[in-house]
Amino acid sequence: MLVVYTEAFVVDEIGGWLGAEVREELEESLANGHFPVISDLIEEIVAPNIEADFVFGLNVLLRGLEDELAAA
Repeated sequence: MLVVYTEAFVVDEIGGWLGAEVREELEESLANGHFPVISDLIEEIVAPNIEADFVFGLNVLLRGLEDELAAA
């Protein structure tokens, strides 16, 4: 799980993140109002904090593994 998680971030970093250049297209696709939460999070979607997002996700995975070890 840790390898796959890290790999996904590397692939996105190499391939490019969803950036501001696609903001207009994304906003148009959300214009029907069916996804208000995603619309409200548009800033986070088009300009993520990559390092903070990676660390957050990594911590979630590690806590889950710690809980599994404690339960074993």
